[in-house]
Amino acid sequence: KSFKKSLAGTYRVIATQLNVRQGAGTLKKVIITIPEGTKVKCYGYYTKVLNTDWLYVQFTYKDTMYTGFASAKYLNKII
Repeated sequence: KSFKKSLAGTYRVIATQLNVRQGAGTLKKVIITIPEGTKVKCYGYYTKVLNTDWLYVQFTYKDTMYTGFASAKYLNKII
């Protein structure tokens, strides 16, 4: 993982559904699929795969906390 302070913040999912994965990239196992509008936090850690930033995110969904990687293409920074 790499660190970029400017990536830290709260993001909202802008895709209809977003796969959160165990590692960066579409070949990694999906942990959970979350719906549009879900908020996730990134503390600035990410991994670049094929020119796409995969943010290392943490969030609570249906009373369970998850940590994993999500493509920055489908996240909109709100804070």
